[in-house]
Amino acid sequence: MSFNVVTGACGLIGRRLVATLRGAGHWVRGVDLDLTVGGLDIDEFYKTDLRDPGACEAALELGPDDDDPQIWHLAANHGGVAYSATSPAALLADNVRIDANVSTAASRFGYQRLLYASSVAVYPSGVTGCATVEADAYPANPPSEYGWSKLIGERIVAAADGVNGLSTRIARLENCYGPGEIDPSRASVIPSLCLRAAAAAPGEPLEVWGRGEIERSFIWVDEAVEALAMVMAAGHPTPVNVSTGEYVTIQHLAGLVCQIASKGLVPQMVPGPDGAPRDRLDATVLRSLGWQPTITLREGVSHLYRWIDQMLVDEVP
Repeated sequence: MSFNVVTGACGLIGRRLVATLRGAGHWVRGVDLDLTVGGLDIDEFYKTDLRDPGACEAALELGPDDDDPQIWHLAANHGGVAYSATSPAALLADNVRIDANVSTAASRFGYQRLLYASSVAVYPSGVTGCATVEADAYPANPPSEYGWSKLIGERIVAAADGVNGLSTRIARLENCYGPGEIDPSRASVIPSLCLRAAAAAPGEPLEVWGRGEIERSFIWVDEAVEALAMVMAAGHPTPVNVSTGEYVTIQHLAGLVCQIASKGLVPQMVPGPDGAPRDRLDATVLRSLGWQPTITLREGVSHLYRWIDQMLVDEVP
């Protein structure tokens, strides 16, 4: 049984990761700024602002009996394209502080492993027609401050590798989705579309920001957790792309949500943030570790839509 700390434990991926680790018999401490544990099945929970160095150290300090200590670092200030466009300074400043504090504490206290959840947002924008391999993050030119924050975070984590025996890993995630707490002001594209579709009256238009021509790939939350576990176990020395390889335009995604809703909804493009164009990710390294996706986009969106629709029904007094 290993000692595990999950930062961002109350988030979408964090909750699933905690459940997976606990199910495997490991001891888990969760760390999050969330106000409530919200039914999280966990051994220990710290409500902590990781931007504060002292608070971060207190939350990550090890005891004398903590065996095989490792950190799954998921905590970040993040949100969908609309939130990222309106809060760039906070995203950059908060995430750099968090990543620096967590990496410093991990090396100081003698953790054995640290996995950093990075993002596809680190890659430069533009479409070249070539698959994006991990080395293509340089020369660095992320299209957003969030992307810069994650790339800087990678550098901070990599710099801590080998300090006091710490071994680090980095996973660059595509867009993750699945059932969980949803903040409409921060929700990413799939939950946002599902929320609007579930709340819409039959025959209404489903508003979609931008031109809808941007391509994206999405990963079901449970499969993202499986990928993170493989990256942690493998100890690959450089970043690893995490992608299903199933790409669709946002307009196609909106049409899929309309089909699943079965209300006669029709996508309607409206002015709004569109997101930066990107090439498709090459996930050869991850596939070599044995990871393969099994949930198709249609299956995943269907699951999420039904969950959101039921959530809205349950909220009606």
